[in-house]
Amino acid sequence: MIDAFLETCREGLVRWVDGVHRRALGVVLLSLAATIGAGVYFAGNVRINTDTSDMLSPELAFRRHSQELSDAFPQFSDNILLVIDADTPDLADDAALALAKRLRAKPKLFGDVYDLAGEPFFRANGLLYRDKDELAELSDRLAGAQPFLGAIRVCAGLPL
Repeated sequence: MIDAFLETCREGLVRWVDGVHRRALGVVLLSLAATIGAGVYFAGNVRINTDTSDMLSPELAFRRHSQELSDAFPQFSDNILLVIDADTPDLADDAALALAKRLRAKPKLFGDVYDLAGEPFFRANGLLYRDKDELAELSDRLAGAQPFLGAIRVCAGLPL
């Protein structure tokens, strides 16, 4: 019984291939027309939504809370955080200051620009906001570099 079924399938496939072979041009044109038709249909009717906020229902509790938070504090919505990496901290600091200056020159395009490390107050008083452990480590490193710093001051003609 299985042999008869397999033989019937084989004969059907042989007839199919023979028919496609005899009508090769028609098969190619039909395939081309079907491909173009499918392409036109998909281009007009199929869309991909890449907005991740539409993946979950806005009625979920955390989505409602998030919207309430955004409404209450609009300054925290639609922000972009930039991380600047450079070979040295000074180069990164210079790049951040230059970038902030250029962004602030176009307030209609970029809105508010915050560079807390570049603000004059934090540049002058930034050590006041460090943890005690960080300050102790910085103090130890400066104490270890004191002979080198003193030599630089002498070479520069500055008083000790």
